[in-house]
Amino acid sequence: MNPVLSVDLMDRIYQTSEWTDTGFLAHDVDKTLPLDIEFHGVFTFDGRTGFGMFKGKVTRVDEDSFFRGVTMTWVNESGRKLLETMVAVRTSLPPNQAPVMRVTLTYPTVNWSLSGMLVGECPHVYEDGALIRGMIRGEHSNSAGMFQARVVKFNTDKQILALAFTQLSDQLFDMLEGAIKKFVQG
Repeated sequence: MNPVLSVDLMDRIYQTSEWTDTGFLAHDVDKTLPLDIEFHGVFTFDGRTGFGMFKGKVTRVDEDSFFRGVTMTWVNESGRKLLETMVAVRTSLPPNQAPVMRVTLTYPTVNWSLSGMLVGECPHVYEDGALIRGMIRGEHSNSAGMFQARVVKFNTDKQILALAFTQLSDQLFDMLEGAIKKFVQG
């Protein structure tokens, strides 16, 4: 079985200037972020090229304002370094000019190849035949690449999305090919 990759379907982007190195506040009108259930995500900052991957849980909810307080329970190494940098940047700015953190939810691959993938833990319903765009990232690297895929099937009961790639960026092809070679070589 291939290594698990992180799939960003770019279906929901949260933006917040209320963040720390351990969590953030998200304005979640449609209540996509589940309460007390671990989820995966990626964060970036305006003007920065790096990204961080994390696992998080909603630990506070304000139903009136639709805010959810998220505690990050794990952050990858490049994410920790990015947060350290951004905390230093933030302390040099006036309080009302905090850098904006962008957060998207990600979903793990169940299996994948150069022709497509199965995406797990996917709560959104996708219609068979629909075209979607997204980004795939490796958990233990800072590499990422864009894709376009056709929805082959969405299993509502298991929350598994089957996708067939129609386009892969050069970066993604190289990342997937490298991961396969590394896996085969042991």
